[in-house]
Amino acid sequence: MRIIAGPPVSGADFKFRSTEIALATQSLTDGTSLLVKGWRRIGKSSLLVETARVLAETPATTPIYLDVQDMKSLSEFFSGFLRALPADRVQWLRKQWDAARLIPGRIADAVQRRVRKVSAGGGGIEGGLELDASVREYWEPLKESVERLAREQLAQGNRIILLIDELPFFLENMHRQNKNVDDIRIVLATLRAWRNAGLTMAIAGSVSIQLFLEDLEIEGLVINDLQHVNLQPLAQLEAEALVVQLAGIAKLTGWTPASTAALLAELPDHFPFFIQTAMNQLRASGSSTPEQIADVAENSLQQQLFATFYQQFDERLARRFEPGIRGAAEAVLNAMAKDVHGKISNAAIDALCEPLGQDSLAVKRRLELAEFVRGDPRTGGYRLVQNLLKTWRAARGGI
Repeated sequence: MRIIAGPPVSGADFKFRSTEIALATQSLTDGTSLLVKGWRRIGKSSLLVETARVLAETPATTPIYLDVQDMKSLSEFFSGFLRALPADRVQWLRKQWDAARLIPGRIADAVQRRVRKVSAGGGGIEGGLELDASVREYWEPLKESVERLAREQLAQGNRIILLIDELPFFLENMHRQNKNVDDIRIVLATLRAWRNAGLTMAIAGSVSIQLFLEDLEIEGLVINDLQHVNLQPLAQLEAEALVVQLAGIAKLTGWTPASTAALLAELPDHFPFFIQTAMNQLRASGSSTPEQIADVAENSLQQQLFATFYQQFDERLARRFEPGIRGAAEAVLNAMAKDVHGKISNAAIDALCEPLGQDSLAVKRRLELAEFVRGDPRTGGYRLVQNLLKTWRAARGGI
Protein backbone atom coordinates (compact mmCIF):
# COMPACT_ATOMS: atom_id res chain seq x y z
CA MET A 1 0.00 0.00 0.00
CA ARG A 2 1.14 3.55 -0.81
CA ILE A 3 0.20 7.05 0.30
CA ILE A 4 -1.66 8.37 -2.74
CA ALA A 5 -3.89 11.44 -2.60
CA GLY A 6 -5.71 12.22 -5.83
CA PRO A 7 -5.73 9.63 -8.63
CA PRO A 8 -7.84 6.46 -8.46
CA VAL A 9 -6.23 3.49 -6.73
CA SER A 10 -6.68 -0.25 -7.09
CA GLY A 11 -5.12 -3.52 -6.04
CA ALA A 12 -3.02 -3.33 -2.88
CA ASP A 13 -3.69 0.42 -2.60
CA PHE A 14 -7.46 -0.07 -2.46
CA LYS A 15 -8.73 -0.73 1.06
CA PHE A 16 -11.91 -1.07 3.11
CA ARG A 17 -14.57 -1.18 0.39
CA SER A 18 -15.00 -4.95 0.20
CA THR A 19 -18.78 -4.78 0.65
CA GLU A 20 -19.15 -2.22 -2.13
CA ILE A 21 -16.84 -4.18 -4.46
CA ALA A 22 -18.78 -7.38 -3.81
CA LEU A 23 -22.07 -5.60 -4.49
CA ALA A 24 -20.73 -4.05 -7.69
CA THR A 25 -19.14 -7.17 -9.13
CA GLN A 26 -22.05 -9.46 -8.28
CA SER A 27 -24.67 -7.02 -9.54
CA LEU A 28 -22.87 -6.29 -12.80
CA THR A 29 -22.12 -9.93 -13.62
CA ASP A 30 -25.76 -10.79 -12.84
CA GLY A 31 -26.96 -8.12 -15.28
CA THR A 32 -27.91 -5.30 -12.89
CA SER A 33 -26.59 -1.84 -13.80
CA LEU A 34 -25.57 0.67 -11.13
CA LEU A 35 -25.50 4.41 -10.48
CA VAL A 36 -22.65 5.13 -8.05
CA LYS A 37 -23.33 8.37 -6.17
CA GLY A 38 -21.26 10.48 -3.82
CA TRP A 39 -19.40 13.75 -3.47
CA ARG A 40 -15.97 14.37 -4.97
CA ARG A 41 -13.02 12.57 -3.40
CA ILE A 42 -15.12 9.99 -1.60
CA GLY A 43 -13.67 7.21 -3.78
CA LYS A 44 -16.09 6.66 -6.68
CA SER A 45 -13.39 6.48 -9.37
CA SER A 46 -11.30 4.09 -7.27
CA LEU A 47 -14.38 1.91 -6.78
CA LEU A 48 -14.88 1.70 -10.56
CA VAL A 49 -11.20 1.07 -11.30
CA GLU A 50 -10.97 -1.65 -8.64
CA THR A 51 -14.23 -3.20 -9.84
CA ALA A 52 -12.80 -3.32 -13.37
CA ARG A 53 -9.65 -4.98 -12.04
CA VAL A 54 -11.63 -7.63 -10.17
CA LEU A 55 -13.91 -8.25 -13.14
CA ALA A 56 -10.90 -8.65 -15.45
CA GLU A 57 -9.96 -11.67 -13.33
CA THR A 58 -13.51 -13.05 -13.50
CA PRO A 59 -14.20 -15.65 -16.20
CA ALA A 60 -16.57 -14.71 -19.04
CA THR A 61 -16.52 -10.96 -18.38
CA THR A 62 -14.99 -8.11 -20.37
CA PRO A 63 -14.82 -4.96 -18.21
CA ILE A 64 -14.33 -1.60 -19.94
CA TYR A 65 -13.40 1.46 -17.87
CA LEU A 66 -14.15 4.78 -19.57
CA ASP A 67 -13.42 8.19 -18.04
CA VAL A 68 -15.59 10.72 -19.89
CA GLN A 69 -14.99 13.80 -17.71
CA ASP A 70 -13.24 15.82 -20.43
CA MET A 71 -15.31 14.66 -23.40
CA LYS A 72 -17.52 17.15 -25.23
CA SER A 73 -19.12 15.38 -28.22
CA LEU A 74 -20.78 12.21 -29.45
CA SER A 75 -17.80 11.35 -31.62
CA GLU A 76 -15.39 11.65 -28.67
CA PHE A 77 -17.63 9.40 -26.61
CA PHE A 78 -17.97 6.72 -29.28
CA SER A 79 -14.26 6.88 -30.11
CA GLY A 80 -13.41 6.54 -26.43
CA PHE A 81 -15.71 3.54 -26.14
CA LEU A 82 -14.07 1.85 -29.14
CA ARG A 83 -10.60 2.63 -27.80
CA ALA A 84 -11.47 0.86 -24.54
CA LEU A 85 -12.90 -2.19 -26.32
CA PRO A 86 -10.58 -5.16 -26.98
CA ALA A 87 -9.25 -5.07 -30.55
CA ASP A 88 -11.12 -8.19 -31.65
CA ARG A 89 -14.48 -6.64 -30.63
CA VAL A 90 -13.65 -3.46 -32.56
CA GLN A 91 -12.89 -5.52 -35.65
CA TRP A 92 -16.18 -7.40 -35.18
CA LEU A 93 -18.00 -4.06 -35.19
CA ARG A 94 -16.14 -2.90 -38.28
CA LYS A 95 -17.16 -6.03 -40.13
CA GLN A 96 -20.77 -5.37 -39.13
CA TRP A 97 -20.57 -1.81 -40.44
CA ASP A 98 -19.06 -2.91 -43.75
CA ALA A 99 -21.50 -5.80 -44.24
CA ALA A 100 -24.62 -3.78 -43.43
CA ARG A 101 -23.57 -0.89 -45.71
CA LEU A 102 -25.49 1.45 -43.43
CA ILE A 103 -22.40 3.43 -42.45
CA PRO A 104 -20.22 4.99 -45.17
CA GLY A 105 -16.68 3.67 -45.20
CA ARG A 106 -15.31 7.19 -44.78
CA ILE A 107 -17.14 7.52 -41.46
CA ALA A 108 -15.97 4.13 -40.19
CA ASP A 109 -12.42 4.96 -41.29
CA ALA A 110 -12.52 8.38 -39.61
CA VAL A 111 -13.78 6.90 -36.34
CA GLN A 112 -11.05 4.28 -36.37
CA ARG A 113 -8.40 6.89 -37.20
CA ARG A 114 -9.53 8.91 -34.20
CA VAL A 115 -9.31 5.78 -32.04
CA ARG A 116 -5.77 5.10 -33.22
CA LYS A 117 -4.74 8.75 -32.77
CA VAL A 118 -6.01 8.88 -29.18
CA SER A 119 -4.39 5.53 -28.40
CA ALA A 120 -1.08 6.92 -29.67
CA GLY A 121 -1.42 10.00 -27.48
CA GLY A 122 -2.32 12.34 -30.30
CA GLY A 123 -5.32 13.98 -28.65
CA GLY A 124 -7.99 12.35 -30.77
CA ILE A 125 -9.26 15.34 -32.74
CA GLU A 126 -9.60 13.75 -36.15
CA GLY A 127 -11.98 15.48 -38.52
CA GLY A 128 -13.23 18.01 -35.92
CA LEU A 129 -16.79 19.25 -36.29
CA GLU A 130 -17.22 17.42 -39.59
CA LEU A 131 -16.70 14.08 -37.91
CA ASP A 132 -18.97 15.10 -35.01
CA ALA A 133 -21.77 15.87 -37.44
CA SER A 134 -21.21 12.65 -39.38
CA VAL A 135 -21.24 10.49 -36.26
CA ARG A 136 -24.47 12.17 -35.17
CA GLU A 137 -26.01 11.51 -38.60
CA TYR A 138 -25.15 7.81 -38.48
CA TRP A 139 -25.55 7.37 -34.73
CA GLU A 140 -28.45 4.93 -34.91
CA PRO A 141 -26.64 2.21 -36.90
CA LEU A 142 -23.49 2.77 -34.81
CA LYS A 143 -25.55 2.36 -31.62
CA GLU A 144 -27.33 -0.73 -32.93
CA SER A 145 -24.06 -2.38 -33.91
CA VAL A 146 -22.96 -2.24 -30.26
CA GLU A 147 -26.30 -3.71 -29.21
CA ARG A 148 -25.68 -6.63 -31.57
CA LEU A 149 -22.18 -7.03 -30.17
CA ALA A 150 -23.51 -7.19 -26.61
CA ARG A 151 -26.11 -9.81 -27.57
CA GLU A 152 -23.55 -11.81 -29.56
CA GLN A 153 -21.17 -11.85 -26.62
CA LEU A 154 -23.91 -12.93 -24.21
CA ALA A 155 -24.90 -15.74 -26.57
CA GLN A 156 -21.30 -16.92 -26.41
CA GLY A 157 -21.31 -16.80 -22.60
CA ASN A 158 -19.37 -13.55 -22.22
CA ARG A 159 -20.71 -10.32 -20.72
CA ILE A 160 -19.34 -6.89 -21.61
CA ILE A 161 -19.45 -4.55 -18.61
CA LEU A 162 -19.01 -0.81 -19.08
CA LEU A 163 -17.80 1.34 -16.16
CA ILE A 164 -18.35 5.03 -16.98
CA ASP A 165 -16.67 7.59 -14.76
CA GLU A 166 -18.00 11.17 -14.44
CA LEU A 167 -20.86 10.87 -16.94
CA PRO A 168 -22.60 14.02 -15.58
CA PHE A 169 -19.50 16.11 -16.39
CA PHE A 170 -19.60 14.85 -19.98
CA LEU A 171 -23.27 15.75 -20.28
CA GLU A 172 -22.63 19.21 -18.82
CA ASN A 173 -19.71 19.72 -21.21
CA MET A 174 -21.97 19.00 -24.17
CA HIS A 175 -24.64 21.35 -22.87
CA ARG A 176 -22.17 24.18 -22.28
CA GLN A 177 -20.78 23.76 -25.76
CA ASN A 178 -24.02 24.09 -27.75
CA LYS A 179 -26.92 24.48 -25.26
CA ASN A 180 -28.61 21.64 -27.14
CA VAL A 181 -30.17 18.84 -25.11
CA ASP A 182 -30.64 16.56 -28.12
CA ASP A 183 -27.15 15.07 -27.90
CA ILE A 184 -27.63 14.50 -24.17
CA ARG A 185 -30.84 12.64 -24.89
CA ILE A 186 -29.01 10.59 -27.54
CA VAL A 187 -26.27 9.55 -25.12
CA LEU A 188 -28.68 8.58 -22.34
CA ALA A 189 -31.04 6.72 -24.70
CA THR A 190 -28.05 4.91 -26.19
CA LEU A 191 -26.78 3.78 -22.80
CA ARG A 192 -30.24 2.54 -21.90
CA ALA A 193 -30.52 0.64 -25.21
CA TRP A 194 -27.12 -0.93 -24.60
CA ARG A 195 -28.18 -1.98 -21.11
CA ASN A 196 -31.35 -3.52 -22.53
CA ALA A 197 -29.17 -5.46 -24.97
CA GLY A 198 -27.21 -6.97 -22.09
CA LEU A 199 -24.28 -4.56 -21.77
CA THR A 200 -24.43 -3.89 -18.05
CA MET A 201 -22.79 -0.79 -16.67
CA ALA A 202 -21.84 1.17 -13.59
CA ILE A 203 -22.12 4.94 -13.95
CA ALA A 204 -20.44 7.28 -11.49
CA GLY A 205 -20.41 11.04 -11.10
CA SER A 206 -19.84 13.83 -8.59
CA VAL A 207 -22.56 16.02 -10.09
CA SER A 208 -26.16 15.05 -9.30
CA ILE A 209 -27.29 13.60 -12.61
CA GLN A 210 -30.93 13.46 -11.52
CA LEU A 211 -31.04 17.17 -10.71
CA PHE A 212 -29.15 18.05 -13.89
CA LEU A 213 -31.63 16.13 -16.05
CA GLU A 214 -34.59 17.66 -14.24
CA ASP A 215 -33.25 21.15 -14.89
CA LEU A 216 -33.00 20.35 -18.60
CA GLU A 217 -36.49 18.80 -18.56
CA ILE A 218 -35.16 15.42 -19.64
CA GLU A 219 -37.26 12.46 -18.56
CA GLY A 220 -35.85 10.46 -15.67
CA LEU A 221 -36.89 7.24 -17.42
CA VAL A 222 -33.50 7.12 -19.12
CA ILE A 223 -31.79 6.26 -15.81
CA ASN A 224 -34.58 4.79 -13.67
CA ASP A 225 -33.40 1.23 -14.34
CA LEU A 226 -30.15 1.83 -12.47
CA GLN A 227 -29.70 0.51 -8.94
CA HIS A 228 -28.31 3.28 -6.73
CA VAL A 229 -25.12 2.80 -4.72
CA ASN A 230 -24.51 5.67 -2.28
CA LEU A 231 -20.83 5.66 -1.38
CA GLN A 232 -20.28 6.63 2.25
CA PRO A 233 -17.21 7.78 4.22
CA LEU A 234 -15.18 5.07 5.91
CA ALA A 235 -16.51 3.68 9.18
CA GLN A 236 -14.62 4.65 12.35
CA LEU A 237 -12.73 1.36 12.65
CA GLU A 238 -11.85 1.39 8.95
CA ALA A 239 -10.56 4.95 9.20
CA GLU A 240 -8.47 4.09 12.25
CA ALA A 241 -6.98 1.04 10.52
CA LEU A 242 -6.14 3.08 7.42
CA VAL A 243 -4.45 5.80 9.48
CA VAL A 244 -2.32 3.24 11.37
CA GLN A 245 -1.27 1.54 8.11
CA LEU A 246 -0.33 4.82 6.46
CA ALA A 247 1.54 6.05 9.55
CA GLY A 248 3.66 2.91 9.33
CA ILE A 249 4.30 3.47 5.62
CA ALA A 250 5.22 7.11 6.34
CA LYS A 251 7.64 5.87 9.02
CA LEU A 252 6.29 8.31 11.56
CA THR A 253 8.10 7.27 14.72
CA GLY A 254 6.24 7.86 17.94
CA TRP A 255 2.82 7.34 16.37
CA THR A 256 0.33 6.24 19.04
CA PRO A 257 -3.40 5.57 19.33
CA ALA A 258 -3.67 9.15 20.61
CA SER A 259 -2.11 10.32 17.34
CA THR A 260 -4.72 8.41 15.35
CA ALA A 261 -7.53 9.89 17.43
CA ALA A 262 -6.08 13.39 17.07
CA LEU A 263 -5.84 13.15 13.28
CA LEU A 264 -9.34 11.79 12.79
CA ALA A 265 -10.71 14.49 15.11
CA GLU A 266 -9.29 17.10 12.72
CA LEU A 267 -11.07 15.58 9.72
CA PRO A 268 -14.80 16.34 9.44
CA ASP A 269 -15.46 13.17 7.42
CA HIS A 270 -13.50 9.97 6.98
CA PHE A 271 -12.99 10.21 3.21
CA PRO A 272 -9.98 8.14 2.08
CA PHE A 273 -8.77 11.26 0.22
CA PHE A 274 -8.82 13.32 3.43
CA ILE A 275 -6.80 10.69 5.29
CA GLN A 276 -4.30 10.20 2.45
CA THR A 277 -3.80 13.97 2.07
CA ALA A 278 -3.32 14.38 5.81
CA MET A 279 -0.76 11.59 6.01
CA ASN A 280 1.12 13.10 3.08
CA GLN A 281 1.48 16.37 4.99
CA LEU A 282 2.38 14.68 8.24
CA ARG A 283 5.04 12.59 6.48
CA ALA A 284 6.56 15.70 4.90
CA SER A 285 6.78 17.48 8.26
CA GLY A 286 7.61 14.40 10.33
CA SER A 287 4.68 15.16 12.64
CA SER A 288 3.34 12.39 14.85
CA THR A 289 2.28 13.78 18.25
CA PRO A 290 -1.25 15.08 18.81
CA GLU A 291 0.15 18.60 19.29
CA GLN A 292 2.09 18.47 16.01
CA ILE A 293 -0.93 17.06 14.19
CA ALA A 294 -3.12 19.91 15.47
CA ASP A 295 -0.56 22.44 14.28
CA VAL A 296 -0.32 20.95 10.77
CA ALA A 297 -4.10 20.74 10.54
CA GLU A 298 -4.61 24.37 11.50
CA ASN A 299 -1.84 25.88 9.40
CA SER A 300 -2.06 23.92 6.15
CA LEU A 301 -4.25 20.85 6.08
CA GLN A 302 -7.63 22.43 6.67
CA GLN A 303 -7.10 25.17 4.12
CA GLN A 304 -5.90 22.70 1.47
CA LEU A 305 -8.69 20.20 2.07
CA PHE A 306 -11.62 22.50 2.64
CA ALA A 307 -11.13 25.12 -0.08
CA THR A 308 -11.92 22.86 -3.04
CA PHE A 309 -14.91 21.35 -1.28
CA TYR A 310 -16.34 24.73 -0.31
CA GLN A 311 -16.06 25.82 -3.93
CA GLN A 312 -17.86 22.66 -5.00
CA PHE A 313 -20.69 23.32 -2.53
CA ASP A 314 -20.95 26.97 -3.64
CA GLU A 315 -21.14 26.01 -7.31
CA ARG A 316 -23.82 23.41 -6.76
CA LEU A 317 -25.91 25.82 -4.72
CA ALA A 318 -25.56 28.55 -7.35
CA ARG A 319 -26.20 26.33 -10.37
CA ARG A 320 -29.01 24.16 -9.07
CA PHE A 321 -31.08 26.57 -6.97
CA GLU A 322 -32.93 29.60 -8.31
CA PRO A 323 -32.67 32.71 -6.06
CA GLY A 324 -36.03 32.24 -4.32
CA ILE A 325 -35.66 28.61 -3.40
CA ARG A 326 -31.95 29.12 -2.71
CA GLY A 327 -32.70 31.38 0.26
CA ALA A 328 -34.94 28.73 1.80
CA ALA A 329 -32.41 25.99 1.06
CA GLU A 330 -29.65 27.97 2.78
CA ALA A 331 -31.89 28.59 5.79
CA VAL A 332 -32.48 24.84 6.09
CA LEU A 333 -28.77 24.05 5.67
CA ASN A 334 -27.84 26.64 8.29
CA ALA A 335 -30.31 25.19 10.77
CA MET A 336 -28.95 21.69 10.17
CA ALA A 337 -25.38 22.92 10.58
CA LYS A 338 -26.27 24.31 14.01
CA ASP A 339 -27.55 20.92 15.15
CA VAL A 340 -24.87 18.76 16.75
CA HIS A 341 -25.94 15.78 14.63
CA GLY A 342 -26.63 17.79 11.48
CA LYS A 343 -30.33 16.89 11.56
CA ILE A 344 -33.64 18.68 11.11
CA SER A 345 -37.30 17.71 11.38
CA ASN A 346 -39.94 18.17 8.72
CA ALA A 347 -41.79 20.59 10.99
CA ALA A 348 -38.68 22.74 11.33
CA ILE A 349 -38.24 22.83 7.54
CA ASP A 350 -41.88 23.87 7.14
CA ALA A 351 -41.39 26.67 9.68
CA LEU A 352 -38.33 27.98 7.83
CA CYS A 353 -39.90 27.86 4.36
CA GLU A 354 -43.31 29.36 5.13
CA PRO A 355 -42.13 32.95 5.89
CA LEU A 356 -40.04 32.88 2.70
CA GLY A 357 -43.02 31.87 0.59
CA GLN A 358 -41.40 28.62 -0.51
CA ASP A 359 -42.93 25.17 -0.80
CA SER A 360 -41.14 23.05 1.82
CA LEU A 361 -41.65 19.86 -0.20
CA ALA A 362 -39.91 21.44 -3.21
CA VAL A 363 -37.05 22.67 -1.02
CA LYS A 364 -36.57 19.24 0.58
CA ARG A 365 -36.68 17.47 -2.76
CA ARG A 366 -34.19 19.90 -4.28
CA LEU A 367 -31.77 19.56 -1.38
CA GLU A 368 -32.01 15.78 -1.54
CA LEU A 369 -31.48 15.60 -5.31
CA ALA A 370 -28.52 17.97 -4.97
CA GLU A 371 -27.12 15.50 -2.41
CA PHE A 372 -26.81 18.05 0.39
CA VAL A 373 -29.20 16.07 2.62
CA ARG A 374 -30.67 12.61 2.89
CA GLY A 375 -33.70 11.24 4.64
CA ASP A 376 -33.25 10.09 8.23
CA PRO A 377 -35.35 6.91 8.63
CA ARG A 378 -35.10 7.01 12.42
CA THR A 379 -36.73 10.42 12.82
CA GLY A 380 -38.54 10.85 9.53
CA GLY A 381 -36.62 14.09 9.03
CA TYR A 382 -33.36 14.83 7.24
CA ARG A 383 -29.63 14.89 7.95
CA LEU A 384 -26.59 16.40 6.23
CA VAL A 385 -24.79 13.93 3.97
CA GLN A 386 -21.40 14.95 5.35
CA ASN A 387 -20.04 16.90 8.30
CA LEU A 388 -17.95 19.20 6.12
CA LEU A 389 -21.19 20.92 5.15
CA LYS A 390 -21.31 22.29 8.71
CA THR A 391 -17.98 24.05 8.45
CA TRP A 392 -18.94 25.30 4.98
CA ARG A 393 -22.05 27.00 6.32
CA ALA A 394 -20.00 28.49 9.17
CA ALA A 395 -17.39 29.76 6.69
CA ARG A 396 -20.15 31.37 4.64
CA GLY A 397 -21.52 33.18 7.68
CA GLY A 398 -24.60 31.04 7.92
CA ILE A 399 -24.08 30.08 11.57
